[in-house]
Amino acid sequence: TYKTDAVAKVASMLSLDRARDAKPEDCVAAVRAFQGTNLVFQVEKAPIKDVLQHAVGPDYLKAAALFTEGQISAGLVGMVAAIRDAGQSPSWPMLTYLPFMWRSDSHMFLKPQVTAISPIALATHSPANMTPV
Repeated sequence: TYKTDAVAKVASMLSLDRARDAKPEDCVAAVRAFQGTNLVFQVEKAPIKDVLQHAVGPDYLKAAALFTEGQISAGLVGMVAAIRDAGQSPSWPMLTYLPFMWRSDSHMFLKPQVTAISPIALATHSPANMTPV
């Protein structure tokens, strides 16, 4: 399927192992990973690229790796901080695309307007205390 092919393509561009210790050059691969599929809307690709090209790009990737490996709160807080430090607003695609690509068996890729809980609210409150909408 298309998503299976996309997962393999992204994994070949930027592995979870590389993201754990991300360097600026890994951000170039991450930009290609976001732009390499049509799962992310065009309007989302520019802000993501801005984050990855900013000095905090490696921090964003490291936080995405934490999130992927089950450190949900730390990962969300780290990604949101990097996104804001780069002058962008967090969105579900920014927070869920890479974790889905790296571990599609345990993560979902969320798009805007599909979910009602704000990613900012989720990052600033304990997920255990969140009430489903």
